[in-house]
Amino acid sequence: MTFRADYVHDEDEGWAALVLHDEATGVTFEVQRTLAPDEQDERLGTDTYCLVVDGGASVYGGLHRWEILPQAVLALRLTQDAATTLGVAAELRLPLHEDAPPVVARALGRLVRRTLWDDLADRRRALALPMVPLRRDGRRVRTGGDVGDWAARPDAVGVGPDGEVVEVRRDASDHRRSAVWRTGDAAPPVVLVGALRASWVQPLPQGRVLLVGAGDDPDVDAEVWDADGRRVAAGRLGGARAHVLATPSGATWIGYGDEAGSALGLHKLVRVGADLAPQWVHPLPVDASHLPDVFDVYALNVVGEAAYCYAYTSFHLVRVEGDTVADLGPVDVVGARAVLLDGARGALVGGYRGRHDVVTPFEITPDGVRTYDPVGRLVDLDGGDVRDLRLVARGDHLYALHRDGRRRVVTLEQLLDGRRV
Repeated sequence: MTFRADYVHDEDEGWAALVLHDEATGVTFEVQRTLAPDEQDERLGTDTYCLVVDGGASVYGGLHRWEILPQAVLALRLTQDAATTLGVAAELRLPLHEDAPPVVARALGRLVRRTLWDDLADRRRALALPMVPLRRDGRRVRTGGDVGDWAARPDAVGVGPDGEVVEVRRDASDHRRSAVWRTGDAAPPVVLVGALRASWVQPLPQGRVLLVGAGDDPDVDAEVWDADGRRVAAGRLGGARAHVLATPSGATWIGYGDEAGSALGLHKLVRVGADLAPQWVHPLPVDASHLPDVFDVYALNVVGEAAYCYAYTSFHLVRVEGDTVADLGPVDVVGARAVLLDGARGALVGGYRGRHDVVTPFEITPDGVRTYDPVGRLVDLDGGDVRDLRLVARGDHLYALHRDGRRRVVTLEQLLDGRRV
């Protein structure tokens, strides 16, 4: 099966279309769009592109992403609803004639485009959902016990495997000194002298703590300190870290963003031990490993020793424990910021553009990840927007961290079944 491509643009009739046609089987796949949508189109939701299979089944929208792969193959990722309506798989690979890729690329760039009106329509639909408020995390972090002019705003706040919160603050009068406090800890804070300035912090077993710096230091950007304030390990993890989550055993999962360029960061998802040496890295190249593409880790959750990763560009949910990797399947949501899990039940928080606060339930089934209709919008406890909060998922708990150290929390049960406004 090899598809030829034709692009039709008819100003008089007011429409344009990409037509993919396989001469051997007669199969066709079309992407159509009206050139001048009117108010009725906007009202009916038909002011976007339309997918058509074999001149029959059709659906407006429904294309998550497209990409022209090597060997002239068009990869299409559809929403599950669109795939069901069209009677095709959610992930399609269409071999193209050797002359087709430039035509397809130009046509899809014109037809499958988002406009300001698309973004506004997304936000309008999101605002119609009920609000699901975060709750105040009332646990106190000890802030006394040592003589020091500790900064009012922490350098870093982290949440450990059991929900324990740790904070790192600098001594305002002596920047060589920093202190680590923990929730519910009756002992004085641990004072560190000469520690790097942390953007990430994680509690480790035996009272140790992991500090990860903000930048991409060429020598050391991560340190482990013990309960007596001694540095016991140091290493380089590389820049563009997006997630840092420790496990009960003392290992740490790290998810990287798309700008990661270090030898470790290029793997995008890695696990390091308490000595900061790599224990597991996502295979490269991805094509050779038969695993979904991980180019930018959007959401990471660590349950016990297992990591659940949701990443651009594939937007699959992948589970890694030990050296065993399981692709749980594509997720019918793109651009989410957090993933919560409780067994097979879960929820995604966020999405692209106007859906940045939308809560979407899902279920892990033997056939893949099944998503359901959104149940609400996540908001701060005063109704404020959560766009600028750092979201940290730990199992079925979601922690939202303000830059000034204020903490919020919500559980999966509260997200899906709790009170809404």
